[in-house]
Amino acid sequence: MRRIDAVSAGTRRPCSVTRGADIREALDGLRREAGDPYDALSLRFVNPETGASLFPTLDYGATLLRPGEATRFKRETASTLYVVIEGEGVTEVAGQRFEWRANDIFVVPGFAWRGHSNTGNMDAILYTVSDAPLLDKIGQYRAQGRLPDDTMAELVP
Repeated sequence: MRRIDAVSAGTRRPCSVTRGADIREALDGLRREAGDPYDALSLRFVNPETGASLFPTLDYGATLLRPGEATRFKRETASTLYVVIEGEGVTEVAGQRFEWRANDIFVVPGFAWRGHSNTGNMDAILYTVSDAPLLDKIGQYRAQGRLPDDTMAELVP
């Protein structure tokens, strides 16, 4: 991650710039990892000085779904916006199926079950923006996942 100092209102504030090629390289470096059953291979963008979210109320990240890869169903109190950078696939949200491909944008509302599948023959990369940090700060962040036997697990109580 490259750091650039920006001048704002007369004070110097750190500002991070992350290039798409750097994100792709980092995701490629994770390719051989098993990944998370609910979020595949994911990166979270953080403040390089503190390790915290870039903003106090929003989380930014990227997810790589390899060809044919599918995640288990998950729901969380946070809402998440997805921007499809590469590839194609489908996301099931609250029982509805949404097909997506490069340049599409979709939102998963809070506490809706969702599962992603890469239906293409190339990698799918999704950028994410979530309000999880805000909900965490006010003690309202929760996450649950479906296990292979369709029982529910508390991921973040």
